[in-house]
Amino acid sequence: MYTYYYRKEDTTMKKLYFILAGIFIIRLGSIVYLETQQLEEPIILAQDIHVDSDMLYISYITNRLQPHEISNVIINGHHFYPYQETNFNGFISSSNQSSEYVSGRMYSIHTVTFPLHLMEKDLNFSDLTTSTIQFNDGIQLEEKVTVTNSSVEQTILKSNFSSSSNDGTGKDSYTTEQDAVLTNVTFDELEELAIEINREPVDLPIHAPISIPVNSLIEINYKSKIGYYAHDRSKIVLSFLDENKVPIDISFFEFKNNPPTSEWIDQYVKERAKK
Repeated sequence: MYTYYYRKEDTTMKKLYFILAGIFIIRLGSIVYLETQQLEEPIILAQDIHVDSDMLYISYITNRLQPHEISNVIINGHHFYPYQETNFNGFISSSNQSSEYVSGRMYSIHTVTFPLHLMEKDLNFSDLTTSTIQFNDGIQLEEKVTVTNSSVEQTILKSNFSSSSNDGTGKDSYTTEQDAVLTNVTFDELEELAIEINREPVDLPIHAPISIPVNSLIEINYKSKIGYYAHDRSKIVLSFLDENKVPIDISFFEFKNNPPTSEWIDQYVKERAKK
């Protein structure tokens, strides 16, 4: 009886060793795999200046466990630093530096907000404006800047309501306050756009000017593309001739409300690695 019990225990111990060895190999393989998949430098998704809010927004993909952090940004010789809140004593109470927008399996999307104080600086932006993004670990990236200007004052459209959902869809309703002519419609960062005038669909793109009498109902339905940060926006521009035949472009900025998924981030990194 004693010999039989000893052999059974020996067999059990061997099984346990095999199980532990298997777990160790799997864990080691996972660690090695994760190390090989780590990003050497972050991937910039967006670098947008919103003139109306006087802010620069930067969104980028980085490693989830050891994220890269931005120290400052240089545009036209001016240095900009991440937004920081201070308490009534003047001490920093919180920082925008470590704002994780989406957390994925291996990677995450971080967003950083920079106050610009444009009224205090002589800054002129063009379609070719670039910036130097400096990270705490010494990495420097040269990236193009996208600029969205403030909406112009206008007396053609009066807003009735605006609504949006977490899936990136939304609807705006307006009433015309004067006779006008719609000459063009352009948009950016939208998957879908539909416009109705007095419940009649408008064919897009517009091939001929559309006369719109006063007190007409204009409804805009849209679906935004993926948003790279909380304040990411789509842009819709309606070009009109007002009642005096003066051309005017009316811009609408719609929050996307459609953050990427972890799967989207992984696929984006894979596609980027092929380039």
